[in-house]
Amino acid sequence: MDNTWATALGFRALDAGVDYCVQALTKYVGGHSDLLMGAVSTRDVAAYHALRDTAELLGYYVAPDECFLALRGLPTLALRLERQYASALRIATFLQSHAAISQVNYPPRPGDTYHHLWQRDFKLGNGLLSFTLRQNDMQAIENFVAALQLFTLGNSWGGVHSLVAVAPQRATSSGWLLRLHVGVEQADDLLADLAQALTVLEG
Repeated sequence: MDNTWATALGFRALDAGVDYCVQALTKYVGGHSDLLMGAVSTRDVAAYHALRDTAELLGYYVAPDECFLALRGLPTLALRLERQYASALRIATFLQSHAAISQVNYPPRPGDTYHHLWQRDFKLGNGLLSFTLRQNDMQAIENFVAALQLFTLGNSWGGVHSLVAVAPQRATSSGWLLRLHVGVEQADDLLADLAQALTVLEG
């Protein structure tokens, strides 16, 4: 399974019986948006040797600089995640109660459709959530994003800065999905930024 969203601090994948745990260390582990690295973990010795042999055969090696950057991020991982989780929970609660918002997707928030599963399996949340606007057309999306001052456009979440990204909704849903990555900035400032951007839609 891909455990990048939760990290090992939020979900112990191997303890849950997962055979291979994949994680993009580029994101929360690195934490500073300056690293390209991944990891695959397993408890099975034979599986480990198969992975190791395949990596060597394909020439998958990591440079010392990337290892340094990953190790640099590890000591602050728990502190960053706890802050980002607390801020994201406040933001998700605020968005859910706002008249301009149609739906918020953040399982750690009580009341979310999948909160019971998150509560059953996870120990910690993070800063990644998504939502849809009631005015779900591209012009409204562009107006909202352009009004944001602290959330900048970006796709590679997991760092210390807050980001916003836009994507088409999947399956039978129509319209657009907005994704926020909540960084380590002051939660009150981030909430104020979202509130003022939403007034653009109301106006």
